[in-house]
Amino acid sequence: FTQPNQQNLLVGPAGAGKSTWVKWLQRETLTTQWDGMSVRVELRRFSKDSLLSVHELIRETAGKHLAEEITAERISHWLKQKQVIFILDGFDEIRPSERDEICDWIIELKLAARECPFIVTSRPLTTDHLERLLTAGLNNWTVEPFDKLRIIDYIQRWYTYTPLLPDDNRTIDADALAANWRKDPTIVPLTGNPLLLSTLLMVHHLDGSLPGGRSQLYRRYVEGMLGLWDDRRQVAATTIQLTLEQKRLIMRGFALKLFFEEQEQIDELDAQKWLEEFLQKTKLLFPTAEILALLRERSGLIIGPGIYSFAHKPIAEFLVAEAVLQGDQRDISGNRVDRFSFLNIATMIDGML
Repeated sequence: FTQPNQQNLLVGPAGAGKSTWVKWLQRETLTTQWDGMSVRVELRRFSKDSLLSVHELIRETAGKHLAEEITAERISHWLKQKQVIFILDGFDEIRPSERDEICDWIIELKLAARECPFIVTSRPLTTDHLERLLTAGLNNWTVEPFDKLRIIDYIQRWYTYTPLLPDDNRTIDADALAANWRKDPTIVPLTGNPLLLSTLLMVHHLDGSLPGGRSQLYRRYVEGMLGLWDDRRQVAATTIQLTLEQKRLIMRGFALKLFFEEQEQIDELDAQKWLEEFLQKTKLLFPTAEILALLRERSGLIIGPGIYSFAHKPIAEFLVAEAVLQGDQRDISGNRVDRFSFLNIATMIDGML
């Protein structure tokens, strides 16, 4: 990936480890094994910031104190010598309405980078933008799920390094645990994804076993991420005290907002505006920015800042289903969201068809 003229598109599902991998790759390029510089950009920033030129990207990476010393001639020399690797992370985090512009910018940047190494990462998309990038000359790579040996290795490493566990409780028979999970047709599809495998491990640690059915697994995971983890470790990282149910109420509301707007992510300003209105309706009088930061930093369920989304889509889908069952949310028209409202919608659509 760091060789001249290696221009690649890396595609993988949520939680597959794309962003973790490109951060690792950037770190590796800073060692003596590679004599160039690495420019890593999180593409979601361009939902708010102006698009940058190739020179601006390089100078920004160098930092304020060195930017003025990096002349156009020096940059041109680096590009000619193929000593810069460009890493553009998270094309899927760009709003659909902005993807055409960003896609065109990436293709132009690729040309400006000449034959320098070039990497774009993304989740699979329903739009045709990834096909356009491939047509422009990027090579297609896919993040594959863990195989059996990697699942066992991941389990062992999780028990060795996770801060959740005390040092006297890090022994695990990873082979037996992996074999047991691979027998369960509900669980086995989750074990190949690093993020979902972490979900299994955390719930297994909290309860000593996994609940029957994926919905119960997600319920326990959400509970753990929203507070049980911190409670058991006696962590108090914020002065804001929300109950578990209050946190779940907010997260269900956020999931419903994305569901009704048919979006997987929203801009930070839109998220703050929605949360402010939501807190007022539910009579939770807390600072909006602090609540958003709390849920982002302490729950691990949502990703931000800049563009906000759920860490992985199945959790959002579970929270929408839970909101329907609870019937404690309302849509934009003020109507209660419950099983009857969804039944009415389904009946109306069926009549139209």
